[in-house]
Amino acid sequence: MILISSDRIIGLQGGAGTGTTRTLATLKHAVKHCGKEIAGYEFEDFAPTTRAAALLAESGIKTQTSQRFLRSSR
Repeated sequence: MILISSDRIIGLQGGAGTGTTRTLATLKHAVKHCGKEIAGYEFEDFAPTTRAAALLAESGIKTQTSQRFLRSSR
């Protein structure tokens, strides 16, 4: 569903250890290697804590805490 959605923002939520990081890494890989140029696609993840953000960043996806995102000027 995530790969075929026309939505600009898609949320994926799951508790610790449920496979959300692996799912995001797999999705990023699929989009990157699907054989099509997909303009404007950028994976960015938000986590509730700094520790969770650091773990998610290990999957190669731009990650920051939700608090930092909400306080940013973008």
